[in-house]
Amino acid sequence: MFKIALPFQLWLFLAFFSLPTYAQTPQAVAYYQKAFDLFEQDKPNEALLELNKAIVESPLYEEAILLRARYFADIDEQQKAMQDLSLLVRLAPQSVPYLLERGTYLQNIQQFDEAETDFLTALEKDTINPEVLNALASLYHTAELPQDALVYLQKILKLNPKDYQAHYTRAWVYQETKQYDLALADAKFCKEAKKDDYNVLRLEAICYIKKEKYDEALKVFEVFREKKIKLFEEDFLYWGIAYYGKKDYKNALFYFFLPEKPSFTDLYYFLGKTYFQLNDHKNALQKLDSAIVLLKKLDESGSETELASPVYYDRAIVRQKAGKTKEASADLLQACYLTPEIVAQKDYEGNVIPLLADAIALLKPKKATIDSVRLKGYQDRAESFALTGETNRAWAEIQKCDQIDSLQARNAVLRAKVALILGKNKDALAYLDKAERSPKGKADEEIAYFRALAYQELGEFVKAKEHIEKAIKINQYEASYYSTWANIEYDAANPKKALEAIEKALKMQPQNLNFVIEHAIYAQADGKYEDAIKDCNKVIEQESDNAEAYYQRGLAYRATKRYKEALADFQKAEQYFHDEPELKELIREMKGK
Repeated sequence: MFKIALPFQLWLFLAFFSLPTYAQTPQAVAYYQKAFDLFEQDKPNEALLELNKAIVESPLYEEAILLRARYFADIDEQQKAMQDLSLLVRLAPQSVPYLLERGTYLQNIQQFDEAETDFLTALEKDTINPEVLNALASLYHTAELPQDALVYLQKILKLNPKDYQAHYTRAWVYQETKQYDLALADAKFCKEAKKDDYNVLRLEAICYIKKEKYDEALKVFEVFREKKIKLFEEDFLYWGIAYYGKKDYKNALFYFFLPEKPSFTDLYYFLGKTYFQLNDHKNALQKLDSAIVLLKKLDESGSETELASPVYYDRAIVRQKAGKTKEASADLLQACYLTPEIVAQKDYEGNVIPLLADAIALLKPKKATIDSVRLKGYQDRAESFALTGETNRAWAEIQKCDQIDSLQARNAVLRAKVALILGKNKDALAYLDKAERSPKGKADEEIAYFRALAYQELGEFVKAKEHIEKAIKINQYEASYYSTWANIEYDAANPKKALEAIEKALKMQPQNLNFVIEHAIYAQADGKYEDAIKDCNKVIEQESDNAEAYYQRGLAYRATKRYKEALADFQKAEQYFHDEPELKELIREMKGK
């Protein structure tokens, strides 16, 4: 929607003009100036050589370090960029600009937690700095946390009601949270303040389309035509949607076909919908098929996503109209599984859909119902939200599961899983007792596994081992169970048994680097430091930015009195865990050796 990373020429401008110059030799300044000129001449390799000379000449030359960091960021050398940015923060720990610089870079590479830490640290140093507040708002907006973004946007606008960036970001947040009138009000302010920001016009058009004010949207797009503004793929999509909303399907087709190489699933989706309205079922099916194929390509896991459900739903309509009832029913079930609420939709733009009965008939041989498909959809969504730590959303999905069938064992297991994430271990055990009593759906394996985790957290290691052994007895091929067993033995101060258990997991999944690191931890606990170092070397060879591997290897080097190597590893780990007090203490200790 809006790009956070700045173009490199702008980085150059900021590097040269925005920060104070610190003590450095005249020769270092000459090297820096030459590097700057070479960057402007598009000679980055030569420029980097001059920058390195400047930094060797004056190691604390912050402007040179900053420019090099921005160059590394621009060419996607993440490790080198972070080294320089972290060095700047260490050189000037009170510098808000450096914290913002590193935080923004972390945000660009989607390390949101680390970016948040830098921005909040900057906020502690300057609570009314609009750049800091805007950075936090932008971060939360990018991380899809709109309510958190709004908190900081309101603070900015309270301090300065005319802050353009805050109005602009808030407009997009309002649009994404379906508060279209509020979004339009902010867009109006932005238009009055800066008439040539055409992203604001795009926002306006989207809001009008969402409000089904298609004529208003088309008026906005006419400005693009009059001003000869370069159009992007998304512009063609929304322009076409505006005509589609007006039932002007021929014009809609015209705009949907304008992009040379369409990459948006929605373009194929709306092409399919438009062909359907023009009674061209063959082309409609072809475009909807393309939309589904594209969705699968975009999803790295290769599985369906919730975004696919409207496509399946519409393809069900087209197939039903084309007389392909079985295929139509299968598509409806898939849509229902991905987005269970869709089953409540009774019509499609005025056309009654007689598909639910057909779908149930199709499922009868499998002893299934529409509700059973909906239930599995809600359960899977609850599991997904739990895995990402979104416990409130997971809880809401479980409540939907209970509304369909409150006697399902898996519902109670899911509640236990959420309780474990929240650290409510006794509650988790109570839910698992309920799951065991539930008359519908067996969940013995999951019950045993989660009981083991709960007892481990409660420090009841004998019971924890009893239940993980039970889970393994049910399914001896699940490697993560052996990893959990190893962890329980480690917590119970039995490192030899922990090693035996993790080695069983590694036999099943020798390339699982998490298991390799666990083996290193347990090996150290058993005094096998060289084995731990070998494990960490293996991980680092495959993942050069694995901070945990550097940390564990550093501990092993420290235990074997190789303090220089330990210091290097702890410093490497600190680049990723830069605010970890334990690491700072270890680094101080190693420097004193």
